[in-house]
Amino acid sequence: VVPLDRNNRILVHQGLLRMRQGHTRPGIRALAEVGKRDLTQLSAQDLGFAIGPRLNAAGRLQDMSVGIRCLLADNVATARSLAQELDGLNKDRREIEQGMVAEAELLLAQVSKTDDAKGIAVYHERFHQGVVGIVAGRLRERLHRPAIVFADSSEGAVGEIKGSARSIDGLNIRDVLDTIATRYPGLLIKFGGHAMAAGLSLKRVHFERFRNIFAEVVAELVSEDALSAKCFVDGGLSEQELTLDTVQSLFNAGPWGNGFPEPAFCDDFELISQRVVGEQHLKLVLRKEARLIDAIAFRQPPLAQETKRLRVVYRPARNDYGNTATLQLIVEYIEPLA
Repeated sequence: VVPLDRNNRILVHQGLLRMRQGHTRPGIRALAEVGKRDLTQLSAQDLGFAIGPRLNAAGRLQDMSVGIRCLLADNVATARSLAQELDGLNKDRREIEQGMVAEAELLLAQVSKTDDAKGIAVYHERFHQGVVGIVAGRLRERLHRPAIVFADSSEGAVGEIKGSARSIDGLNIRDVLDTIATRYPGLLIKFGGHAMAAGLSLKRVHFERFRNIFAEVVAELVSEDALSAKCFVDGGLSEQELTLDTVQSLFNAGPWGNGFPEPAFCDDFELISQRVVGEQHLKLVLRKEARLIDAIAFRQPPLAQETKRLRVVYRPARNDYGNTATLQLIVEYIEPLA
């Protein structure tokens, strides 16, 4: 999440060049293998979405030293063994996360006027403290509302719950918590963080009171404009531009990341077919003029069967599944047209 300003972008670019040339620790190489990433084509997104989560899974579910030992391993055999352990922990983390998101959405559905709440807070005694931040991020993405997810404290404090908050652009979540702490002394045991993410602790018996206060304070501090999700695009691509050459050109222009976002494009397509893969992702076949194009939308429920045309915000990508590389669109947003 560190912004890719001039200095950071140089550092990331140079680091990636060395990794692609094989000048890297055995642990990084092993993590790329278990993450099914080609080291010679490694990108900043691969670090953020394949290697990083596996390292983080150890600290979230078990002992962070597993990830450290993997990075410090001097030989490939040891690194691979530790990378496999991290991969297993990451799969466990994903299963826990999916269960918690489903449970959280069920809890929200049971709360009256949830759709009107500007800020969302949920707690369940079965929630895992190591994953609450990820789940808060998922709720924030789905509902475009600042979200806090609580779990029982793992530090032995009886009756205490710990929450992890994720915010939206235009709302400083730490300022929200500071306002609550000032107005209601003693409600929060402790809190800290920054504009987009924060952590806090409170007594479990105070959760319902906190949930209502949080929604009220967010409503005071957030603008209606900030609660409307926005998607910025770089125009559309012609049928002739939807090629692997375009994908390579965008790859060469990276690294992309926070503060230096990868270009996203928007076009209308005819929907040819759809199917669910991996339990929660939608695999699509789209038509643009005479061209059939594969696409995938992550964590996207199936579209209505009568849907014929779509407006899609996407990023062109390379799909190396099978023996031949093909073009695939990574879908950021879908809007049925008919």
